[in-house]
Amino acid sequence: MGLFGKQDNTNIAEKYKTEINDFLVQGEEVEGIYPLIIDFLCITNKRIIFVDKVISLKEPKTTTYSVPYKNIMSVGLEKNLKAVALTDGLSIITLGAVYNLRFTNLVDIKDIYNQIVRKII
Repeated sequence: MGLFGKQDNTNIAEKYKTEINDFLVQGEEVEGIYPLIIDFLCITNKRIIFVDKVISLKEPKTTTYSVPYKNIMSVGLEKNLKAVALTDGLSIITLGAVYNLRFTNLVDIKDIYNQIVRKII
């Protein structure tokens, strides 16, 4: 994929399929996998799963988050309108935390936003 090419979600799904299958429960189905700046977001029929990697020489770590739709109170969409912007943001707000996810602007973030909103209303 080139810098200005269209995102191929099939390749993304294949890249993370094995990793995400380790986290699925019986009866859970993947509906979409989307690349974040560093890792990925997975939308299933029961929840969202995303990975947050901290790249650091001192203390690198990877955290996998699982957020059931019933726990999501709000979703925020940050569409960067600058001509040279490279990222857009999605905020997932729960009672316990706010998760700010960063996507490349090659991802249709409005589609991801709409998928999650349809699950919580």
